[in-house]
Amino acid sequence: MKKYERRQMAVLKTVTKKALFLIGILCFVLCVIHLVNRVKILENQIEKLSVEQVFAQAKTDEETFDNTTITPETQPPESQSTETQISETQPSETEILQTESTSQTSPEETSIGEEENQKIVYLTFDDGPSSNTNAILDILKEYNVKATFFVNGKTDEVSKAGYKRIVEEGHTLAMHSYTHVYKEVYASKEAFLEDVYRLQNYLFDLTGTKPIYYRFPGGSSNTISEMDMQVFIQALHEEGMEYFDWNVANGDGANKELTTDQILTNVWNDIPKYEHSMILMHDSVQKGFTVEALPEMIKQLQEAGYTILPIDDTTPLIQHIRDNSIEDNPQ
Repeated sequence: MKKYERRQMAVLKTVTKKALFLIGILCFVLCVIHLVNRVKILENQIEKLSVEQVFAQAKTDEETFDNTTITPETQPPESQSTETQISETQPSETEILQTESTSQTSPEETSIGEEENQKIVYLTFDDGPSSNTNAILDILKEYNVKATFFVNGKTDEVSKAGYKRIVEEGHTLAMHSYTHVYKEVYASKEAFLEDVYRLQNYLFDLTGTKPIYYRFPGGSSNTISEMDMQVFIQALHEEGMEYFDWNVANGDGANKELTTDQILTNVWNDIPKYEHSMILMHDSVQKGFTVEALPEMIKQLQEAGYTILPIDDTTPLIQHIRDNSIEDNPQ
């Protein structure tokens, strides 16, 4: 009997050892399967992240607007007044450019004195001044670069100081309407000129400089004006003034914050297409991300051999719509 029990015990031990061995192998296999699954999950996450980053960097202005609801910029807190606030129903310049791109060719460029084979870039800022204008001026001074500021009419002290600093530091002070209220600016030829001269005289009183360059709210190709834009284009020319649109946009016209990489991608998508690139940007108080991207933009432009200039009398006319009363204007 004892011999039988010993045999049973031996068999039990053998079976137990084999069971434990099999259990160990099973656990090992399960661990390997789990690790493989985790690696696959991580690889998928990394791949997905990389794709999203590339997609974000490759976005154009049109892609940004496809998924963005456009709302207007408001004036900075220090300059809020009923006469200077932008209309709450107005679209941004970048939205106008996007919608018009489906119905017109690229902005035409007329050379009026620039040397050939030069790669020229004009940095232009709309809707200021604001506290961001000061930050932009600091950056421009650091890189010894001059720019053009298409300003609105603002009566707060920060803005007044901004107008003066733009002129004192050698930048071009230009006009973007006093009110930036489309229905008022484009109500009639008389209303348009009244707004233009209101801003021009205001800036002259503050700075001693009388601006002669203008950028239409929404651009010359805007679809907001109920009157033919030729009326306003010819009105400017009759008064001895000139207007400029843009052929490159950094994408900050949308009510959406952009990364520096997105802004640089937007700019470099179009700059190589032109001998003279006029970049649309904004220096209103909400556009801190434009300020953040500016140093790297300037570095890349300079390293690529571009000359950065302010608008002056030798600047080629970058215009979406030309004055059709001028016979020798190429169409």
